[in-house]
Amino acid sequence: MKLRIIFMVLALLAVLSAGIGGYGYYDALRELRLLEAEQRTVARALTVKNHIDAFITEDLKAVKALAGLLPLPGEAELPEEAVRGEINRLLDIFCEALAADVCYLMNRQGTTIAASNRNTGDSFIGNNYAFRPYFREAISGNASVYMARGVTTNRRGIYYSQPVYAGNSGTPAGVAVVKAGLRSMEQAITAGLGGTWVLVSPGGIIFATNHRPWQ
Repeated sequence: MKLRIIFMVLALLAVLSAGIGGYGYYDALRELRLLEAEQRTVARALTVKNHIDAFITEDLKAVKALAGLLPLPGEAELPEEAVRGEINRLLDIFCEALAADVCYLMNRQGTTIAASNRNTGDSFIGNNYAFRPYFREAISGNASVYMARGVTTNRRGIYYSQPVYAGNSGTPAGVAVVKAGLRSMEQAITAGLGGTWVLVSPGGIIFATNHRPWQ
């Protein structure tokens, strides 16, 4: 009787040991798979991050070029009508070349004095955006990248701004802005990451995501 009990206890211990060993193996394998998945996701996220960085860098170069070409009404030697015609021509060219939502020029007070959307219902002409961080940064002499929802169009976009100088003055006389849409960036992120992703502002606001209720 005692021998039978001993055998039963040994059998139970063997089963228990096998179960514990099997669970330990499963848990280790599970942790390995999770680690591999995390590493793949991080690698994809870094690739997408580098793509976004390159995207932003190119648009910053473009708005810098625009700012360097734009004359300012009252600051150039040409008649004001000719100056405004040249401003509009440059804004239209850059807007089309960059496939941007809008390109515009603001004076030192933050009022839009020229815009590529001047003939639309959402024209920025006459609107003052001095409260926007991208204007405050640029009028202080610094390039800026700012992601926000437009107060006029109610559409999200990335605002690239650069100071515009008149002659040899070291003080900005205006600000050039390119507002880029998000479609191409969102498509690139979705293709690069898959699953559910979010692009979050420094303040913790979800600016872009493929899960619309979070936006």
